[in-house]
Amino acid sequence: MCRTCSHVPVDPETGIPLRFDEKQNILKSNLTKYQLEFTKTCPVCGKHTVKSVGSGIDQLITYLHKAYPTKEILKVDSEAISNKTYHDKIEDLSQIDIIVGTQMALKSNLEDKIDLVGILMIDQWLKLPKFDAYEATYELLSQAKFITKDKLIIQSYDPTHFVLKSIIGDGSTYYKEELSRRRLSKLPPYYQVLQLRIEGMSYLKTFQYALSLKTSLEKMGLTVLGPTSSVLLKQLENYRVLLTIKYQGSLKTFNHLLKSNKDIKLYMNHDLSWY
Repeated sequence: MCRTCSHVPVDPETGIPLRFDEKQNILKSNLTKYQLEFTKTCPVCGKHTVKSVGSGIDQLITYLHKAYPTKEILKVDSEAISNKTYHDKIEDLSQIDIIVGTQMALKSNLEDKIDLVGILMIDQWLKLPKFDAYEATYELLSQAKFITKDKLIIQSYDPTHFVLKSIIGDGSTYYKEELSRRRLSKLPPYYQVLQLRIEGMSYLKTFQYALSLKTSLEKMGLTVLGPTSSVLLKQLENYRVLLTIKYQGSLKTFNHLLKSNKDIKLYMNHDLSWY
């Protein structure tokens, strides 16, 4: 993300933000073969302020201990909630001044117990390389708004984003904009999306099979993204290649094409969670 103008490079075919591969110093699409060489120079504003986005709660806790040395801080993450003492502390917050955590901290059992909720770097959610990133962000902010008794403060490089603006109102702005975006991009609820993971012991044969399958599916009028290599390219002797299909109607119309054989294994996923 550009720290000056908040521009985020996206895949031109899907509109989904690109993922930064630090080892190769490139920006890659999770759904197609599109990639760019990473540069700190923003193509929009020309400033040298493009950086990867990320932060950790441990870093934040260290800062808060320095800023408020007398305050009692409770850390909330997957590890903390498995601890028996955590639940006792949540039930009685009289000894806790600040709660720092992942989205797990935004639980309904904190309703009316928190005076102020602060969301740091909401851009990490808005720019996730997922088609439903805006929906997940809106749900997260709605949960935060529900919990806080007094104020909700959101840190963002893009404060005019329609998701952030809609959280102030009744949500109609969000639904209107999001549905319009999904209609143009052929995404749910207007289209169904199916991810295919194709595995084989030979990378060339696996990729060629994926390419052949894509051709057959496109002849049926389907929109197919890929093939693209999985981030985890090889596991247990098998190479992995991904295809993404956008379709309307029933899966039965092309299900006969989605078959494994002795050399190629094919797996299906409706959640778009494979990269």
